[in-house]
Amino acid sequence: MRGLDEIDIQILRLLSEDARRSYSQIAEQADVSQPTVTNRVERLRELGVIKGFTLDLDRSILHDGISILIDIDTSAASVEDVAHAIEQIDEVHTVYTTADSHVIALAVCRPNRVHELIAGTIPESEYTDYEIKLLTSITSDPSIHETDFSVECATCGNQVTKDGTAARLNGTLYHFCCERCEGDFREKFETLRQNA
Repeated sequence: MRGLDEIDIQILRLLSEDARRSYSQIAEQADVSQPTVTNRVERLRELGVIKGFTLDLDRSILHDGISILIDIDTSAASVEDVAHAIEQIDEVHTVYTTADSHVIALAVCRPNRVHELIAGTIPESEYTDYEIKLLTSITSDPSIHETDFSVECATCGNQVTKDGTAARLNGTLYHFCCERCEGDFREKFETLRQNA
């Protein structure tokens, strides 16, 4: 798989800030053409980097109820079955599984239904214990951070840091970990261009 370059990362950042942003707006801000954005987004979807474009809802406003965190202690053999059962509950909107065989879910439900969610859905033999916590706030940050992606040097493949360089050759932006790699790349690029 070809690594993500600066344009891919910039497109992802712009989409994570506002997934409703048009491709023409993204193209303008990323300083590329609209067809480039279209092609890049399609490639990122094919690679599975972009799974879809979602809507971030405040479910506590839409539902008559309270926001809760459900933590179910289960066995390694049962964790997938328990997670699948919890996912089927209408009030549950997010489910996580942990390495230590816990299933954690975020839900919005009426206070009188809190314990019913577990008791009516999962057989007692599938879990050892569960805990329900009342949530006072939920914060999510889907933005792309500097540490989420790394750009590879076009010459040696090392990670490009803030000390790296970049050059646009024949309309393509290349990144380098150091000036030496950039010089080597430019030399090879020019040789190939002259021999073509």
